[in-house]
Amino acid sequence: MHILKWPGESAINNSELANAMMQAEAYAQAGRLIEAEEAYRNIIAAYPKFHPAYQALGLLVYGAGNLALAADLFKAAIALDMNVALYHRNYGEICRRQGKFDEAIRAGAQACRLAPSDVDAHFNLGLACSDAKEHARATYAYRKVLELLEPQLASREASPQMWNMRGISLHRMNRFDEARKSYQHALVLQPDFPVALNSLGSLLNDIGLVKEAHDSFTKAVNLAPEFAMARLNLGMAQLKLGNWQAGWENYEARWTGSAESGNGTFSRPVCPLPQWDGQGDTDKQGLLVFAEQGFGDMFQFSRFLEPASQRFSKVGFVCPDPITHLIMEWSFGERVVLLKRMPADYATWHWQCPLMSLPRAFQTRPDSIPSGMPYLKVPKVAQAHWRTRLEVAAPGSFTVGVAWTGRRTHQYDARRSLRFEQFLPILKDGRFTWVSLQKLGVNEQHPAIPDDVNWIDWTEELTDFADTAALVSNLDLVISIDSSMVHLAGALARPVWMLNRFDSEWRWMERREDSPWYPTLRIFNQPQYGDWASVINSVRSALGNISLPLDASKLCSI
Repeated sequence: MHILKWPGESAINNSELANAMMQAEAYAQAGRLIEAEEAYRNIIAAYPKFHPAYQALGLLVYGAGNLALAADLFKAAIALDMNVALYHRNYGEICRRQGKFDEAIRAGAQACRLAPSDVDAHFNLGLACSDAKEHARATYAYRKVLELLEPQLASREASPQMWNMRGISLHRMNRFDEARKSYQHALVLQPDFPVALNSLGSLLNDIGLVKEAHDSFTKAVNLAPEFAMARLNLGMAQLKLGNWQAGWENYEARWTGSAESGNGTFSRPVCPLPQWDGQGDTDKQGLLVFAEQGFGDMFQFSRFLEPASQRFSKVGFVCPDPITHLIMEWSFGERVVLLKRMPADYATWHWQCPLMSLPRAFQTRPDSIPSGMPYLKVPKVAQAHWRTRLEVAAPGSFTVGVAWTGRRTHQYDARRSLRFEQFLPILKDGRFTWVSLQKLGVNEQHPAIPDDVNWIDWTEELTDFADTAALVSNLDLVISIDSSMVHLAGALARPVWMLNRFDSEWRWMERREDSPWYPTLRIFNQPQYGDWASVINSVRSALGNISLPLDASKLCSI
């Protein structure tokens, strides 16, 4: 008779159940996933209190990408037995990938309480805390991981996977040298370990060794061509290094390889049309383009709507967020059909293309970026409203718009954003009037502005990006961290200075102080990881070199 055991329970004498579980597991291991799912569902129907079946089915559907169903199955397993750490651990990881960070932390903490020696539980908790921007708690979790791993690492019994986990924990705490050694140790033990190669590549990129990162990602992809995260990372490294032909191809892996795709916040819209990859003979056809990712991405790549309208008889642009619709209408309404949602009827459309796949379709290189500036437009009436406001509030003054933080949910927001206190030294020059462009969250407090700072804050009147664009179009200069404000100002052809983190995004290429995307952009790069003080000092020095009155066209070279 088969004796089946599962976490938290004693052995059960039930040969029928044992055989059914073994059969389901055999299907799963053989890759016969439909049969495996059916087998687990049959077990649950026959034995509704047998929680290991919920756990097993949850893992199966999670592997197939159905995060919501996996979460429900793990919750069901927990409801049947709340004392199994594995169930809480898995449920927490699913919640993290869904962006439900508070719930992920609660589940992860419970898993750690039930199994204090489970290194994976502490590691998952660290990831959840990192994603939730609870950095002190994340650091504590990663230190616990290191503590639990240390005896095994010291005894030389550690697997390459353990060394990679150690590396990630150190990497997340910005202990780069130690993390690099851990990844390299994993690769000594297993040179053909694509996950560790991808981890090493990510670290090398963070410390400014982009060419070495490129090589590491290349090895990972050669070993595991379907490893979407490594392929996406390779694509971004290629774009950063100027190899745009290959970079755009590999950037297509973002739909399955990005962190956002992993947590369920980023997915390709359902559309029955084939993707346009640059095919010809389309002058009598219709192209449907849909927005993706952040507001800055929309502003940067919407420039491709104009050349698309020259290749097709009709171009539609799906931009569902209401705060972007009017600025898109102002800019492209005569040549592009603006839609707030995917159409119910596709009869008049022949092709579809994600907005950030248009550079690939047009085979875009640094020297062939659509150059018409400005390509975002503001009507004269809207411009005049804010021009009058500025003339009354700051007559004859040189006006500088400022933004110091980005979207909190951005994967690297902690690296790119500043506290107002860090940004404040820039505002000490009394020759300028400073105009806040920083939209604050519901529970965020307005910063305390010193009395000697000439400060204007109309952000509560900026209800959408059209309002913001109309204000920005009247400013002499914009100074911002790497956020949508840089793209908005650049697309409006306004002078803009960007405070850029050391591990810069691929779009700004490698250590450039200018950009082929925006002729009016000047970039102030961190000289080393996390060094904002040097950036602030460089900006203050550049502001000090401004002699008023000044031709604004000179601001990009001062």
